[in-house]
Amino acid sequence: MTPTEPMRRVGGADRLLSALERAVSERMRLALELEGLDLEEWRVLSFLSDGDGHTMADTAEFALLPPPTLTKVVNRLVSNNLVHRRTGTVDRRQVLIRTTARGQRKFEDVAGVVESVHRALFASDADREVFETALSTALENARSSTVTVDH
Repeated sequence: MTPTEPMRRVGGADRLLSALERAVSERMRLALELEGLDLEEWRVLSFLSDGDGHTMADTAEFALLPPPTLTKVVNRLVSNNLVHRRTGTVDRRQVLIRTTARGQRKFEDVAGVVESVHRALFASDADREVFETALSTALENARSSTVTVDH
């Protein structure tokens, strides 16, 4: 066993995923900064880009943000005229958000930049697909299974 082999096992996949998340987030941050957005704003815009109105709760879940943080992000997007919000027609307690025409154009302008960051991570589309499938499966397993510890 080489000196690096134990290190690969210590931390394993969780450490690698954390390191990857940090590296990709930094690349995204730099690319989005040039476009006048941050990563949280991008995630919200990308979720809303389908043109449908979405609830704050659904948007928070997609954007991986706690509700108070999402409110701050949406406030910034509203002040930049990229999204607007309205109360729900069925449930007046519900807040729906959607992109404005300007927000949709911003999404379309930035989508290519984000895609180029994603493409730079993989040698081929096939590699990317395999990786995304493996991550999706691992996420599904992590959410659905209980953790057992062998002692």
